[in-house]
Amino acid sequence: MNKDNMIEHVIEKTKDKIAIYNYEKNKKNYHFNKITSRVAIFLVCLCIISYVSHKAITYTYIKSQEQYATIGIKNAKENGYIENVEMDYIYSDGIGLKIKSLILSDTDVNIDFQYNIQKKLNCDEGTNLEFSFIVYDENNNIYYCGWTEDKKNILKEFCKERNVKYEPEYLMDNMLCNGGLGGNIAYTETGETTIQLISKEKLKESKKIYIKIKGFGYTNDTGKYIKCTNSEWNLEIEVPQIFKNRNSIEYELAEKIEGVTLQKAILSETSMNIVVNIEGINEVISVKEYDGKYSRMYCTHIGNKVYINFDINKYIATDEIEIVVKTQRKEIPIRLKRVN
Repeated sequence: MNKDNMIEHVIEKTKDKIAIYNYEKNKKNYHFNKITSRVAIFLVCLCIISYVSHKAITYTYIKSQEQYATIGIKNAKENGYIENVEMDYIYSDGIGLKIKSLILSDTDVNIDFQYNIQKKLNCDEGTNLEFSFIVYDENNNIYYCGWTEDKKNILKEFCKERNVKYEPEYLMDNMLCNGGLGGNIAYTETGETTIQLISKEKLKESKKIYIKIKGFGYTNDTGKYIKCTNSEWNLEIEVPQIFKNRNSIEYELAEKIEGVTLQKAILSETSMNIVVNIEGINEVISVKEYDGKYSRMYCTHIGNKVYINFDINKYIATDEIEIVVKTQRKEIPIRLKRVN
């Protein structure tokens, strides 16, 4: 299978997976990987995935990291807001994994990975592989937890190892991040992928980040999960100085809007997070930046609270920004002005 066909194969499998997930979202939670100790993976397919349990959700499909990598993250890297990590592969059950670089802001966690598969797996070349992960800090704040069908107990394992009361719904509802980019790797001997976690509001300034990653497998055409390896990594990252004492730009409503209350609007080195309460909202269809210069990366809502993440950062900041929240019934323009 050549490279182009392999990419298209993975894309189609990812599309199928999203469709199955959307259909069975109360039964399955397919998310992507973990952060280990330095793993920059050039992922051929990325998808924005969000935790759901009775919550509204928006999916966005992204075809290729190189072609569609978020402007905010790429711009942060170009401005030196990145920590390159030097480490060797850590091998587990025939698969090597290492972290290539790390970015941590008030709104995002971005980890680039590299992998090396040295064993023959029970699947075709280019198969879309999944693995379970949980990311947390020294105070047991969970950044994000995602699992494959084979590893639903990774949250329970975290609670046992860290002496945390096992309350799955509470723990998942109180994760620091709503969702992320990534989740799968293509079955090739070597490659790269990226994990990007998107914060709900404003991330805590952790001293250490821990990542547990377990297993590789895939979902076949009938929706059955097929386990390929028993790989497991437990990694610890000391948060570099560059990501400490962060100073994001804050925004406020430029004018009062009936039924709209702004809870938080911050612009970090990597993206912009907006949390707004809109009375009587039933469903968010889409959110866009008013003049179309920046594309929406992520949006979801829980009750009247709408979480929005935009592909703009401090390096391309403007004094004012206007967004439009579109529902089934109307469009709601919201104009923000810079505070600091």
